[in-house]
Amino acid sequence: MVRQIALSLACVCLCSRLLAADFGDITATFVLDGTAPAPKKLDTAKEPLCVKEGEAMYDERLTVNKENGGVKDVVVYLFLKPGEKAPEAHPDQKKQAETPVELDNAGCRFVPRIALVMTNQQLVVKNSDKFGHNTNLSLIDNPAQNPNLPSGGKVEFKFAKSEKVPIPVACNIHPWMGGYVVVKDHPFMAVSDANGKLTIKNVPTGSRTFQLWHGSFISEGKQNGKAVKWERGRVTLDVKAGTNDLGEIKIPVKHFQSK
Repeated sequence: MVRQIALSLACVCLCSRLLAADFGDITATFVLDGTAPAPKKLDTAKEPLCVKEGEAMYDERLTVNKENGGVKDVVVYLFLKPGEKAPEAHPDQKKQAETPVELDNAGCRFVPRIALVMTNQQLVVKNSDKFGHNTNLSLIDNPAQNPNLPSGGKVEFKFAKSEKVPIPVACNIHPWMGGYVVVKDHPFMAVSDANGKLTIKNVPTGSRTFQLWHGSFISEGKQNGKAVKWERGRVTLDVKAGTNDLGEIKIPVKHFQSK
């Protein structure tokens, strides 16, 4: 009996090691190469309740950390050719699909500005403001959605198909509001935080192609000081077990000026 328990434990340990060896994490830090333009002040007079008296809202399409130059809201996701099947996900990521993703209308902003959702994962769109909004999702491969949301309202969606590119989200009542929803049939995607950092967890090892995006495909920059170009914003990596750090990726300021 003791021998059987020992063998079972040995098998569990071996399987755990094999599982860990089949996945790697991808990390990167995106920074601005150049001087960030001054953020544009938004005209919110149409909805006085958006901001407190004496305060203002600014365009968040380019948000740069003043301390380290980090660029927020850079999206990186696994690129798949038409008809190509996504690799098997890690067990932890399969559970992730059971957790709803929230997209809130809060303070006349979409929160988060970039929402990542998998096919057949529930997207909960809600309105935390004291006035009404609509949330217009300009979907391409899924039926378009544009629900009206009264204060405190919410609506739930599930998407049957992956979207090829990030999908714009807008509020037609408050036209300065903007964001994106990224819909993929896999969990291998991430968005950079306020410091420009992102991590894609548990990517299956092997040759993988990833898409770099911030408002449009990022086709050039500097990686760890070296000038690089990526055709249509795609970079192919040999993913190994453990951490795969892409280092610092500088995005030229002209990428954002062209939008």
